[in-house]
This record gives sequence, C-alpha cells and structure tokens, in this order.
Amino acid sequence: MAEAGHIRSLTSLRFFAASAIVLGHGASPSFSPVRSLIVDVRPAVSFFFVLSGFILSYTYDGRMKELGYRNFFVARCARLWPIHAVTASLAIVFLVWPTTSQGGTAALARLMGNLLLIQSFTPWRDWYFSFNAVSWSISTEMAFYAAFPLLIGVIQRRWAVVAAGAAAWLAAVLAFAVMWDLPTQEVAPGLSAWSLLYISPVTRIIEFIAGMLAFVAFKSLRVAVPRVAYGSATMLEICAVLACLGAMLVCTGIGRYGTALPPQTRIWVLTCGPFIVFAGALVVFARQEGGLSHLLQTTPLVYLGEISFALYMLHQIVVRYIAGNFWQQASVHPWAFYATYWILSLVGAALLFELVEKPGRSLIRRKFSAPRGTAVPVSAA
Repeated sequence: MAEAGHIRSLTSLRFFAASAIVLGHGASPSFSPVRSLIVDVRPAVSFFFVLSGFILSYTYDGRMKELGYRNFFVARCARLWPIHAVTASLAIVFLVWPTTSQGGTAALARLMGNLLLIQSFTPWRDWYFSFNAVSWSISTEMAFYAAFPLLIGVIQRRWAVVAAGAAAWLAAVLAFAVMWDLPTQEVAPGLSAWSLLYISPVTRIIEFIAGMLAFVAFKSLRVAVPRVAYGSATMLEICAVLACLGAMLVCTGIGRYGTALPPQTRIWVLTCGPFIVFAGALVVFARQEGGLSHLLQTTPLVYLGEISFALYMLHQIVVRYIAGNFWQQASVHPWAFYATYWILSLVGAALLFELVEKPGRSLIRRKFSAPRGTAVPVSAA
C-alpha cells in the first residue's frame, strides 16, 4: 500500500507523460529525425491535470482543515515557482533577448503576468506562450489550486452532482466555441478555440475534477475490494496502459480526420479527449498491486518521475535554442543533435531538481508556512 502522500507508481508515471511531451516537441524542429507521430502527444498534459486532481485529493483527504489553507497554497507555490522562475530566466537569456528588441510596458506586463502565473487566464497567444511557453500549463494549474479547497469538500459529499455539473459545463463550453465559430488557429489578439479549449482553466478544470472523482472511486474500491491477486492486478494494469494508448490513437484520428465534427470540438478531442481513460488508469495503478506498478516503484523510475517537472519545464528551451542556433549543423547530423537534446534535457532536469526545486521548495515552506501547520510530504503532487 502506498505511503501517506506518496504513491510511488504514480510518481514514475509522471516521467512517461513528460517524456511524451519531450518527444512531441522534439519532432517539430526542421532538423529533427523524428518527423511524425501516429498519436498526438498533447493529451499528456491532460494526464498531468488528471493526476494533479487525484494526488492532491489523496494527499489532503480529510486533512485540509488540519493543514490549513495558507499552508496548502504555500506548498503549491513552493512546488511550482522555483523551477518556473529559473526556467523563465533561462528563456529570457537564451531565447528572448537574442531574437527581439521589443520592450516597454507591454513586455513588462507580460513578464509580470508570467512570473505571477496568470498568463493562461488571458486569451492572447503572446501572453500565454510568453517566455518559457510550456509554463502556460502551470498557470492553469494555479487556477485549479485556487478551486481545490472548495471542490474537495463538495466532491466528498456530492460526487455525483459534481460529475454531472462538470459534464454539463464541458458541453456548454464546447457549444459556446461552436456556436460562436471561434477560430481554430492560435492567433492573437482575440479568443480562439485553442485558447479556450486547450489553454484556459475555464475548460481544463474538467480534467482536474476528473482526477478528484477518480480518487473518490479509488477510495470506494479499496473498501469494496481490499485486495486483488497479483496476476489479475497485472492484467488490469496492462489493460489500463493499452486503453490509454488506444484512447490517444482514437482521439488523434478523430481530431485530425473526423470531419463530421465541428473543428472546435475536434480540437478538444485531439488534445483532451482521453482524460476519462487516464482517470481510470490512475485508479488501477494507485493500488500498486500488479507487476507494472511494482516495476514503477523501483528507485530509478521514481527518481525520473521526481525530476519530470523540471524536465517538462526545461526541454523546450533546449530544443528551441538548438533549432535557433545550430539548425545547419543539426540538419547535417540530426540524430546527434536529437540525442543531445534529450541528454541536455535530462541532465539539466536533474540539476534543476537537486539545486533549485528541492532547496527552493524547502525554503519557501520554511519562510511562509503557518507555524502550526503540519508539513505536507515533499513528494506529494
């Protein structure tokens, strides 16, 4: 059984989700030897949102009042902000300054919005993709964190009502995007289907809620079925992995070629569609009873899971720097530069985890947590 606040198998799964995103972004530069993928890997972000709802519910189950709201928000900021601040600085030094001379009030406003992690609250591409572009997703996470203390109590008492409400809200947002014929291109300024359905916490909170509901199911099943035999659990885990891959493949096909659906709906299916399947897979793997989850609990994979956030935040800076400064050499030796991309991303992630994330998290908690709060496990969420 998982130790309080830390389900090791789910920690390891974070690495595979982050690696899918690294793979996807590594396929976009002109020099990349990996030209096309049969599945769209952007649903890996959806996996992170679902996982966040599950892990936070697991960690704070029945403990929110004990730990205190202030300590909750301090812990969340400590989890995200040190790596965000450092990678935003790296993006400015290596990507922004060498390629632009623009400055002034608008650039300063974007910088402040980025550092405060509110960039995804806007529909403007030059805001939500500012500096280190992938940080839009942790801006969206901040909205989830703000809603979590309210959601957790309601979901525990009225989970069916919340599930129905979330489904109705998703249908309403999709209907709005279709009826207003929102543009499907990521253009600025103005609201687009991409900014509403892929970026905005207004829509993405559905996946976070799905993770919280998955935890409710996990708790109920743990009581109803205390133990599953090793062989049966292993088969369930294999089926869960195949279901996730199959859902991504199906949603990729619908998103790219399902012309019977409105283009706005296809965007959502392409990028977020598999989230229900991801939620079910978390319920299976959180039990940690099968062969795959036992493998995921090994120390090397857990460590890779622990550095996955740093990997996610760093990798696009690496690939954009290579593409912007060494594209000619990389075009001649694509595999060498592709391997360099992965090595620099992984090694850099480990350094950021050890030198920035861990000490930064401890420092923020020590300085800003309420004196009587109970510390949340470092490995949580």
